[in-house]
Amino acid sequence: MAERVAVEFLRSDDAELDLHSATVWAELTASDVPYEERVGFVQMWMREVRDALRRV
Repeated sequence: MAERVAVEFLRSDDAELDLHSATVWAELTASDVPYEERVGFVQMWMREVRDALRRV
């Protein structure tokens, strides 16, 4: 299940999926970032990770 979700995320450019994923990840990983900036910070991080993985 986790692998399918990861592959779907990497292949997708769906803004709704990205916003949902960023919201969840922000709660889990961005505790040092001010609350109002968390989702935007994680969305930027997700774009960078996706772009890097696509180049591999």
